[in-house]
Amino acid sequence: MPPSETELKLEIDPGALRTLQGHPLVRRILRSGPRTQRMQSVYFDTTDRALHRQGMELRVRRTDLGTGSVQTLKAATGKGAYQRLEWEVEVPVGQADFSELFARVASDLRPGFLDKLRGAGVSPVFHTEVRRTSWQLGEGEWEVEAALDRGSIVAGPRREPLFELELELKRGGADHLQALALELLEAVPFRLLWASKSIRGYQLASGLHPEPPRWRPPGPRPDAGLKDVLQGVGHACREQMLANQCYLRVTDKAEAIHQLRVGARRLRSALRLFRPVLDPALAEPVEEDLRWLLAELGPVRDLHVLLSEIIRPVRQARPGDRDMERLHLELEKRLAMRTDHAVRVVLSSRFTGLILRIGAWLEGRMLAAGETGEKASSIGGKAFASEALHRLDGRVRREGKKLETLPDADRHRLRIRVKRLRYAADFLAPLFPEARGRKGWLRSIRAVQDRLGELQDLTMAEALLSDLPPGVRDPVGHRVAGVVIGWHLAHGEERMAAATQAFREYRKRRRFWR
Repeated sequence: MPPSETELKLEIDPGALRTLQGHPLVRRILRSGPRTQRMQSVYFDTTDRALHRQGMELRVRRTDLGTGSVQTLKAATGKGAYQRLEWEVEVPVGQADFSELFARVASDLRPGFLDKLRGAGVSPVFHTEVRRTSWQLGEGEWEVEAALDRGSIVAGPRREPLFELELELKRGGADHLQALALELLEAVPFRLLWASKSIRGYQLASGLHPEPPRWRPPGPRPDAGLKDVLQGVGHACREQMLANQCYLRVTDKAEAIHQLRVGARRLRSALRLFRPVLDPALAEPVEEDLRWLLAELGPVRDLHVLLSEIIRPVRQARPGDRDMERLHLELEKRLAMRTDHAVRVVLSSRFTGLILRIGAWLEGRMLAAGETGEKASSIGGKAFASEALHRLDGRVRREGKKLETLPDADRHRLRIRVKRLRYAADFLAPLFPEARGRKGWLRSIRAVQDRLGELQDLTMAEALLSDLPPGVRDPVGHRVAGVVIGWHLAHGEERMAAATQAFREYRKRRRFWR
């Protein structure tokens, strides 16, 4: 098994840091320190950024306390940004040859990748200049290094300040690290950082603002056990949530909140999917936290859809309609207020605690105790996937036969079932990499979800437009809202026909898991 590092990066106010250093909890678990050193790390990659595209980083680090340099290669583990594989080789200062390091990692990486890397050659992309002060914390069976990094990331003429506190697990289980962070959060407020120095360095070098991170499938091995599959799914959802929280200040806020909400909904769907094998006492607190978060973020997405999918096409069809513009402006104001509230929620200590509790749960026992847990531990991920997908697919096929005649409430329930099936397939399809018809089936279920979503948007719009903002809560405002709803109702048959056709295409697809 390749070596790995497990760490959390914290964004903390300098004043709160001083409070934390003097807190009774820290004094009780302090083992040694502080120890201060200066470090310079140079990050390398190919001209086409092959390492970065694979989620890897290659660096050479030199400190003022050492006589040589350390070459390090890091790679993803499938457990998000906080845990990575790590290989290190000490070399003389100034050595630019990575052959010894590459030889050490060759057996752990996919065949051929390092050959391509050697052929392409690597060169410096950016570097960091850091003053690190570290302390050793520990108690019983665990030990953690706390390291405060102050300095800069430098990419050509661009420079970005760096101030972060790292908690790196040195001994014990990953759940101990999450538990320690939760205890520290009770003492002082902080936020978790998703972007490593490497990610921030690449962003600085490119000069581009990042896009709100989207779902990245965990990609379990076909022979993965049930717990490994669940952990991979959970970490992918958690990663999407944390990454979008961190990008709120540098990208489109509404889209970042939406993508964060998608990660939370996926995790909630995963909890339902795996519920038969989970310990309810451990899973239910996570579900409760997710319900809180989704209730806080839901209005932002609803208003965003109302403006972009419902109001916008009608505005385009009626250019110059001042009453329509007035309605649009008032709804934009409401969206801005809801967005500001959602940002405060996502930047709160409660959200940080939620992310840490999810991490502690994923690294803990998770599965049910007793006979149920023993049985679950012996189930292969592929066997569980086949049964779960077949059950969900069967229910969707049955309930969707009469799609055209379903009442609104029943069609809404069908849409939710389709979404759960689609999420389950996204989680579990990687277990069947060679299955015939897999990609076509996935495309078809996404099309069904999209078409049913278009039908549901109108129902949602009627509800939202019945509660107009105060600035347009008058006869004119209600008339314009009626125009919007009427415009979409005129396209209702067309949308129903598209949904029905998408469902027919889906029913023709081969079940790839059988």
